Amino acid sequence: MSTVSLAHSHVANEMPGRRSRRTPDGNGRPTAGTGITDCLIIAVTGELDMNGLPAFRTALSVAVDAAPPAVIVDLRRARFLSVRNAVVLLDAVQRATRCGVGILVPNAPRAVERVLDVTGVRTLVHREQDLSSN
Repeated sequence: MSTVSLAHSHVANEMPGRRSRRTPDGNGRPTAGTGITDCLIIAVTGELDMNGLPAFRTALSVAVDAAPPAVIVDLRRARFLSVRNAVVLLDAVQRATRCGVGILVPNAPRAVERVLDVTGVRTLVHREQDLSSN
């Protein structure tokens, strides 16, 4: 059984495909910085098998259609990812790329990473290890 949730957040890291913004420091001087980026987070827990496919597909579709600067697909608490779900993620990544939406997938458990590697998803998405959010 899996849980798929979609939430809005702010991430202080540099998003892939986005240039750093220049923000004024405390003295009003411009400094190169990453700033805060609005994003949508899709968090998955448990085993993402065929039973979770409709919810995962819907969450990805809603997130990409919203066209935020970034979508984070958080699989860190997933214990299993089916190849079918990985292909759905691959399709969403390709669609997001065409729409100018950055996709991040933080490091996931080894079994999930293996599916991402085998399906080619890992080569298309950015891996962020430290996603600090407000």
